[in-house]
Amino acid sequence: MQLTLESRPRKFSQVYGHKGIITSLLNQSKTNTFSNAILLSGPSGTGKTTVAQLIAMSLNCTAKGLNGEPCGTCSKCQAVIHEIFDGTQGVQRLDGTSSSKIDVVDFTSLINTGPMYSKTKVFIIEEIDGLSPSAKSSLLKVLENPSDKNFFILLSMEPKSLPVSLTSRCQHHKFRAFTKSELMMGIRDTLIRVSLWDQPSIPKTFYTEVIPVLAEHPSGSFRLAISNIENAINQNVYTKEDLFSSGLLTVSHELTQDILIKLLNGDSSGLVEVMKIGIEDFYGLAHHILSTAILYNITGYVENEYFLSQTKAIAGLPAMPSLLKLFNEIHGTYVKKAYLVSKISMWFLTEFGTTDGVTRRRIKE
Repeated sequence: MQLTLESRPRKFSQVYGHKGIITSLLNQSKTNTFSNAILLSGPSGTGKTTVAQLIAMSLNCTAKGLNGEPCGTCSKCQAVIHEIFDGTQGVQRLDGTSSSKIDVVDFTSLINTGPMYSKTKVFIIEEIDGLSPSAKSSLLKVLENPSDKNFFILLSMEPKSLPVSLTSRCQHHKFRAFTKSELMMGIRDTLIRVSLWDQPSIPKTFYTEVIPVLAEHPSGSFRLAISNIENAINQNVYTKEDLFSSGLLTVSHELTQDILIKLLNGDSSGLVEVMKIGIEDFYGLAHHILSTAILYNITGYVENEYFLSQTKAIAGLPAMPSLLKLFNEIHGTYVKKAYLVSKISMWFLTEFGTTDGVTRRRIKE
């Protein structure tokens, strides 16, 4: 099973989330009014490449319906689906991180000839922000003189690095990271589409325990969430306990909050859990959660309403400011597991070791 490939949307209506963006692009597809230059920006795994391919399919589809959806079966659509991007079927893909000035100059010369076997020539340029300044300048010259036969779809994770002179010539669509609830619904929709939802052969605990954890990835990446789900199914990871032994357990917002609440309540089992997980991800996410908690205490503001109750719980614990101070002191330091665990352990002793006697006694034993 290749869930990440099999579940990739082949119609605009199958794209999960980003309703405003999809509505706009589908309307343009219906009326054949796509902009000659489209910039898709946002975090990794949020759907930019999928949408770029759908636009490319729509531009050259030989049997597109009145609803604006590409047919998915003609030779032009199939070329995109199977990622044949050598230009022979009307679509060419470039990688900005590996392209140089000469690549763009050669590329520029290609647009001087019209498409031979397709309606239009479509150029998908990934990681456009990775182009050198001179390469961006060369691309700008192309965009300054658009042709009704040439279309450019630019993908970027860092659009702020692009010159305004370039972005102003593009129709810009901004993709955002998904929340946990959105990822869970997206995973459900994907598994239904590939007939893997509520399968008798898959234990119920997979849906109730594993999916919520794997949907809670700090980056909000839909692609990564689906990849983790696929790995879990292939490895028969069906419970939380399986996740710990499989190596698939991501350092999630939910897991990090649970550990922090244990630590802040004087529960030493939180220290044991810190030893089991990826320390760098935990450090960054824990620092963020504690910072959000102190901000809530001061302003009442929470950046994500989904985490309001958890943020309140952490913000109300007396030891929270001192733990945040500890994280602030080591901020920017290359964090090794032994170093961070020792620092948290010493903080734990200071906060709780002298009050109940239990922690000190266990260490002596």
